[in-house]
Amino acid sequence: MSGNSLPILDCHLHFCDARRLRYPVFAQRSAGFEALVGDYSALPRVYLAEDYARDTGELNVVKTVWAEFISDDPVSEVRWAEELAQATGRPNGNDRPD
Repeated sequence: MSGNSLPILDCHLHFCDARRLRYPVFAQRSAGFEALVGDYSALPRVYLAEDYARDTGELNVVKTVWAEFISDDPVSEVRWAEELAQATGRPNGNDRPD
């Protein structure tokens, strides 16, 4: 079985757009947070569905579940994720199977 034939449910996906939302996690480094996730200073400040598609293009990702990225406005962040889902089809883990 090749890597691109196995159906994948990516159950922890982060999109972020620091042009639109403010993410305090990027404002200053936190030793406690880095102990959990590693050095996050190199993370992109913008990572959207097209970036995800490029990074997973050789895999058979059939569903995605979005996880918030700890913005300082969680309501706007969820609305933004809903807009992304409508525009790009990702995240789509809450869709009913066909």
